[in-house]
Amino acid sequence: MTRVNAGLCVKNAQKELNIPNERMARDFSVHHQQVSRWRVNSDMHLSKLQMFAKYFEMDLYEFLKLGEESNG
Repeated sequence: MTRVNAGLCVKNAQKELNIPNERMARDFSVHHQQVSRWRVNSDMHLSKLQMFAKYFEMDLYEFLKLGEESNG
């Protein structure tokens, strides 16, 4: 079974698109610590995941694939 780690989706999208925390914080008008929290949060509401997928210019499925973890 595959589990999706939401924070890993954010981390990997940032890495793939070369978007540092500071830029993302500016774009969302939040403190850089909030971006760090998003990056370690393994679970998020669907609406937040959709927001990030849109931000990274990916469809939701493509974004979620970035955080797949294999169980067992």
